[in-house]
Parts: sequence; C-alpha cells; structure tokens
Amino acid sequence: MTAQLASAISAPDYYNCQMQPGLVKRQREICRQHPAAMRAISEGLRNAIDECHVQFQRERWNCSASFGVVGPVKGAATAETAYIYAISSAGASHSLARACARGLIPECGCGGGEQTYVTSAAPEGFNRRPEQFIWAGCSDNVKFGNQFTRKFIDSTEKQIMDARHLNNFKLNGRLHLNGRL
Repeated sequence: MTAQLASAISAPDYYNCQMQPGLVKRQREICRQHPAAMRAISEGLRNAIDECHVQFQRERWNCSASFGVVGPVKGAATAETAYIYAISSAGASHSLARACARGLIPECGCGGGEQTYVTSAAPEGFNRRPEQFIWAGCSDNVKFGNQFTRKFIDSTEKQIMDARHLNNFKLNGRLHLNGRL
C-alpha cells in the first residue's frame, strides 16, 4: 500500500488521494488539504521502501510483504511489522523536514534554532585575527516533519488501538529520528 501511495501522491493532482485504496477518511482529508506535504511524504515513503529492500536484501524477509503504513497492517505483531512502521515514519518525517527547509511546503519554514557562531583560531605562529563563521542557513524543520507525519500516518492507528497497533505506534521511527537530527 505504501508503494501505491508513494506513486499516486507524486502526481500534481491531489485528487489521486481520494481514489487511493488503503487510506482512511482522515488521511484523505489531510492529503487533499496539503498536497505539497504529501509529495514530501511520498518521497520519504519511497526512500523507506528502498532502504528496507537494501537492509534486508539477503534475508528471508526482504520487505517484499505488504508494506502498508497508509492503512492498518494486517497480520501478526512481528518485529518486521514494527520495522515497517518505524522506517516509514522516519522516512516521511525526514523528507518533510527537508522539504520545509527547501521552502517547498507553504505551511512550514526553517527549523527553529538560533544562529550559530563558530570562531576559528589562527594556527600557532600566525598573527591573524580569528575568523568568525555565522551559520544563517535554513535548518531542517524536524518538529514539523514529526508532527505532520504523526497526524497522517497515525490516523490509522487511532482508529484501531489494539495491543499490536499500540506497539507499532510507540515504536515509531520518529523517536529514533529525534535523536539523530
């Protein structure tokens, strides 16, 4: 399902979301209201699928099973299911954060933070003033990426909150992403 969503959302016509199987009502609403963000989510989900295949290419399970983050994942509560949720959430969050920094999503901007000042001292034996570098660029907006991904992906989890889904919900990849970016 994730692969289908990734290809459907990449088209500029957001009405594809209305026809997309596997989306719950709330996801369709979000998709219709935020087409630019959905393109970023699509990119992140494609990256997640690709990375999953790379990580497990020589394993018995190689992500070929239903990769469904857009609808409830059916089947047993397994490590593989939790991994699919984690890598999908992390991929979508990361892609949204990057798209915000590039100015591709009107609802968000640069990530928070203050300007960074770095002073470099001259090597020993040189008489020159220390130079100061000021980072004034646009950082990835991780907060927006996490919040939007939570709103979109977790829409399915909130409808079915049994023990398996609660496990997937809590072991989400955004937790890992927060510690890395």
